[in-house]
Amino acid sequence: MGSSIPLPALSVNPPTPQPNMLDQYSRLMQIKQQQQNAPLQQQAAQQQVQSGAIDLQEKQQQQKNQQAVTKAMTDWDGKDYNQLYPAILKNGGDAQAVIGLKTSVLKQQADIARQQSRKLRLN
Repeated sequence: MGSSIPLPALSVNPPTPQPNMLDQYSRLMQIKQQQQNAPLQQQAAQQQVQSGAIDLQEKQQQQKNQQAVTKAMTDWDGKDYNQLYPAILKNGGDAQAVIGLKTSVLKQQADIARQQSRKLRLN
């Protein structure tokens, strides 16, 4: 009796679990949703890139405007403000820089006129 007798019941593997159909369906739907969203995500990324490019262009133009106004004012004789506007354009500024300076000049002139009017009323 020294030899052992194989017992078939001990070598039986448990049955492999059947795949859960609900889990498989859920994974399949997630993959399908990702595929459908991929073009939208790509479009959103492209829009972000375009928006960033526009922001960069605007900042570059603002810098050009500042440089153009500074150069125009450096070359200006200080007498006639109307000489500044074409000089800004000549130095690379745009209409926004000209309008901004013109608005500032008009406001300053209006403030000066109000101060002079007050002085006249007090005298």
